[in-house]
Amino acid sequence: MNTKEKHQAITHLKSKNHSIPMLCKLFEISPSGYFSSLKTPSSPRKNRREMLAIKIKTIFSQHKSRYGRPRIYRQLRAGGEPVSEKMVGLLMRSEGLVARKKRSFRPQTTQNISRPKYAPNLLKDRAAPTVPNKVIVTDITYVATKENWF
Repeated sequence: MNTKEKHQAITHLKSKNHSIPMLCKLFEISPSGYFSSLKTPSSPRKNRREMLAIKIKTIFSQHKSRYGRPRIYRQLRAGGEPVSEKMVGLLMRSEGLVARKKRSFRPQTTQNISRPKYAPNLLKDRAAPTVPNKVIVTDITYVATKENWF
């Protein structure tokens, strides 16, 4: 639990009639630090990071958790937002945003036809040749050489 979350918890529990010094002791922070955090406005850098985090979450949810750091960065830059790709990655990590992985391509068929695994032997059903050279059977074999195939 970071300091900001501790301060928020103390503010929440303070409304339930708990004493602030006791809560500060429980959360192991100083009462002066808690009170100074109430008076100090948030910095412009912190405000900008929070706004960027909101924009990143919006883009991430618009694209159904499919956009990662590079795509979100490109979309923010196209929208005129001056931000680095590393900052987008840092804010995504801090918000726990991880893009879904792309599924590998697996071709789907719509035909439910069972096919043989090899070509049928068409010469088996023919009658034996009575004249020499009536049926010619050949085998096509390609051999790889340094020059070419032959």
